[in-house]
Amino acid sequence: MHRVLVLLLSVALGGGCAPAAPTGAGAPAPPAVEQVLRWGTASLQPSLDPNVSLVGGARRYDVFETLVVQEPTGKTIAPQLARGWRLVGERNWEFTLFTDRRFQDDSPLTAEDVVFSYQRSFDPAKRFTITTRIPTYESVAATDRWTVVFTTRTPDPIFPKRTASVPIFSKAAYERLGEEAYLKQPIGSGPMRVRQFVPDDRLVLEVWPDHPTRKLKLQTVIVRHIPDPSQRVNGLRTGELDYVQNVPLESYERLKAEGFHFDIRTAGYSGSWGLDAIKDTPLKDRRVRLAINYAVDKEAVSKLVYAGLAPIERSQVTQPEAFGFDPTLQPIPYDPAKAKQLLAEAGYPNGFKIQADVWMASSEIQKLALFLQQQLKDVGIEMEINGYTDVATFLDKGRGVLPRAPIYNGAPAIIPQMDAEQALTPYLSAQPLNIRRMENPNFDRALLAASREMDPSRREQLLQEAARILAEEVPVLFLVQQTTLSAWSPKVRGIIPRIPDDLLLDTVEKVG
Repeated sequence: MHRVLVLLLSVALGGGCAPAAPTGAGAPAPPAVEQVLRWGTASLQPSLDPNVSLVGGARRYDVFETLVVQEPTGKTIAPQLARGWRLVGERNWEFTLFTDRRFQDDSPLTAEDVVFSYQRSFDPAKRFTITTRIPTYESVAATDRWTVVFTTRTPDPIFPKRTASVPIFSKAAYERLGEEAYLKQPIGSGPMRVRQFVPDDRLVLEVWPDHPTRKLKLQTVIVRHIPDPSQRVNGLRTGELDYVQNVPLESYERLKAEGFHFDIRTAGYSGSWGLDAIKDTPLKDRRVRLAINYAVDKEAVSKLVYAGLAPIERSQVTQPEAFGFDPTLQPIPYDPAKAKQLLAEAGYPNGFKIQADVWMASSEIQKLALFLQQQLKDVGIEMEINGYTDVATFLDKGRGVLPRAPIYNGAPAIIPQMDAEQALTPYLSAQPLNIRRMENPNFDRALLAASREMDPSRREQLLQEAARILAEEVPVLFLVQQTTLSAWSPKVRGIIPRIPDDLLLDTVEKVG
């Protein structure tokens, strides 16, 4: 009897003889993980209009969709709103839409919406930067409820790839609400819809559960504008943030040791600096431009500025991932003695002074500017840095609205779905004089022929020929492939690194 009382008392007080917790089918389910992704970004655009800027727009957050979507490698495309496309004649591309796609107000997405969206995107009065990605666009028309035909100014072999950049709006909702109201809370066809938007502060998105094909695990995405990179990193380390863009490269090793995951992006943008070969400055002499390239230690740039993560450019503004890259070209070696020799041959044995416009977009760019300044000084070139933090002012310089210094760090983008043509086009002689970078008729001939060539093999050969001519002319200080770093918590699963600068949310989920 005494033993029974002791046993009963032990159980009542939670002693070691208490029965084990139930397991198996009768066990309580573990608490569900809150499917909220907290996202830190350095740049949250002041408008939700995805046409306003080529980066940071609402297109990135799966609010809108496009006719096609590029695959993670950037080399191929897949259907999104269009189920198929074909070339009709030399300058007409016909797209057939899926018939089950709908907007977030449950209205059908039809050819009329596609026509409206493209006409709005290419309205000359709006001057949207998105137009630079489809320079051949001329017009679009609906031939029936589910079919549109695009007409291009010239034959365009990669037009379907280009459509991955243009989001589709709801024509009816836009006209009913008016532009201002529509853009405050857009109605797209993507799997995420806007719940709240506070410019320069945050964007709160919630899942749209009725998307016909894209069923997300995430329920909410909170995008926070955090300009200070140290705050973004600290937010990631404390668990306040789950996913962070533009992580300082010097944080890479520490975060890696702490178990965070990364997307090291080296394809998409050249890290080169422009050397004006047109204006009447010492840079007009090719030997001077070549000397500047010999004067800079690219290996040191990668190690000292980009934590050794940035591949050295191989004398071209495209990257190996891009169609049209020329594998035969090699980097210009570091040879300060050769640089001084070339400067003397060009008539500058004692060097010269030159201005450089630099957009101080990151701590890496600031370090790079000072490093280049010292490297050029070592061969006799005094480079005065004009640093800019206002992106609007710097973009005006790139567009020729404001005068631009002979040296500038505005490198052309190489968006993979556009292949090498996009990065090479700024060097055409036909560019307006105030933004022209060089003049070479052989380069013009090769690139313009490539832009019209429908045979992929011949097109690649022409693009590579243009790249070799550019390397010979050197209107560029070739440096490294511009490298950016995104990081995320081990509690996030399903982020697929992509060469296109878009994070698709379809596979992303919180697991802890």
